[in-house]
Formats: sequence, structure tokens, C-alpha cells
Amino acid sequence: MARCFVNPAVQAFVAITLLFFMHPSFATQYNVGGSAGWGVTGTNYGDWASKNDYHVGDKLYFSYTAGLHSVLQVSESDYRSCSTTNPISSDKGVGNKAVELKAPGEYYYICGTPGHCAEGMKFSITVTTNSSSSTTPSTPSSTSPNATSAVTVSSFSAPVMDTKYVMILAAAGALAAYIDMAAV
Repeated sequence: MARCFVNPAVQAFVAITLLFFMHPSFATQYNVGGSAGWGVTGTNYGDWASKNDYHVGDKLYFSYTAGLHSVLQVSESDYRSCSTTNPISSDKGVGNKAVELKAPGEYYYICGTPGHCAEGMKFSITVTTNSSSSTTPSTPSSTSPNATSAVTVSSFSAPVMDTKYVMILAAAGALAAYIDMAAV
């Protein structure tokens, strides 16, 4: 059986690379509603949202069946009244939606399907610029960012894997291939 030797420089490189990709300052991805997703399931979205801290660069993932629900970003007053007539942004009910939080401020989201917002399919969040301090009130405050420059909306297919984990897996695969070749 061949003995495997891995150069200490390669070991250090892999260790530093893994630590870099696991650093806690990377953006966080949130599945709105947790395992229940975005749907009228008795989920208290205000409670769900208040358990997280949101920072610039984080992403919200709304996972739901196309046509049954929608995601509207709205003003504070439209949030309070569940008005769907003047959304800041809308996904038109096409299905899964990803929203990148690009600026600090207050954000308000509701379902645009008639009656769903009134049944609790709504939440507000506070986005901050750093991870040292953040509070997420269950009731909205009076400021709202300019949403046209504050969020990026795109579709996605669940499940979603964070980029840092893909890089970790790639590094581990490269290391395994290197070790395998060195053992020959």
C-alpha cells in the first residue's frame, strides 16, 4: 500500500481557504417562513421575521407554488392596510422568488393574493449595514428605503445552496483528487 504525503503548504492553503469561506461575515440566505415557506399555513411571518437579523447583502427566498401566492414589496402604509394596488415591486405570482437586500432600512412584504395579507401573510424587517447590532421589530417603523435601488429580485429554483458551501465542496474535491494522485 502506498503511503500518502500531502505537502504542508497544500494543507495550509486548504485550511485557510476553508476558514475564509466559512467566515461569518458572508451574506445569509433566509427561507421566508422557515420550513413552512411562503403560504397560508398558520405561520406567523411577523414572529418568523423577528427571530432573524438582516444585513445588506443578505437574501430572502420566498418558496411557493406559482399562481397560489405572490410577493409584493410595499410601503409602510400599504403594509398596514394590506393594499396591493401600488407595490414597490411584485413578482406577479410566478413562483419562487429571491430578493437581495442591497440597502439598510425598513422593508415591508405582503402576499398579493386577495385575503392572504389580512390572514397574516405579511412581515416587515429592518436591514442594517453590519452584523454588530441589529433589531428586527415585529411592527414596522416609519422609514422605508428607495426600493428601486434597494433590492434585486430574481427567480430561483428550490433548493438553493449558498455559494460559500459550493466553494468549500470544490476545495474538498480538489484536495481529495490531489491526495488520490499523490497516493499513486
